[in-house]
Amino acid sequence: MAVYESKGTPFLGFYVNGVRRKFIEGKYETTTKAEKDVLDGLKGVTLVEDDKPAGKPKPAQKTEKPAEESASDN
Repeated sequence: MAVYESKGTPFLGFYVNGVRRKFIEGKYETTTKAEKDVLDGLKGVTLVEDDKPAGKPKPAQKTEKPAEESASDN
């Protein structure tokens, strides 16, 4: 999620793919690339927070080896 801020115009409106979007009290949160692209091009708008997804977490690798059975028959 990315958080943008518009200090000069707290209720700034903009369009993404023909749909009107609007800042509320100077803040706008988005997760879509299309909205980020438009917001990055606006004057007076700054990106305050950008949490990029880390991707899929990798499964932990097992470090233990299975115990080998001894073949000694007494």
